[in-house]
Amino acid sequence: RALIYAKNAKLQNRLGEKAKALNSYGISSEAFSNLSENESLAKNYREAALIMRGIGNSAKAKTLLRKAYAAAQNTENAELKMLIMQDLGMQS
Repeated sequence: RALIYAKNAKLQNRLGEKAKALNSYGISSEAFSNLSENESLAKNYREAALIMRGIGNSAKAKTLLRKAYAAAQNTENAELKMLIMQDLGMQS
């Protein structure tokens, strides 16, 4: 279920349906969190943050990036951690 909503969110974002994409990312993030899928959770939060930044809500984007960073800390994916740090404006 989590993967389906995450893929749906990507498609909705590509189609310009930002609100629907954010809703789908929210549902998939909740499911990934329940499954302790930290890497997928971090990726979801980052994608949602990029949408929020794109629609001008930088405060919400920063909050989502912080959540993404916290989830990424529990993974072995150094590239993902670096991307999120760059998005947050942190030194890598």
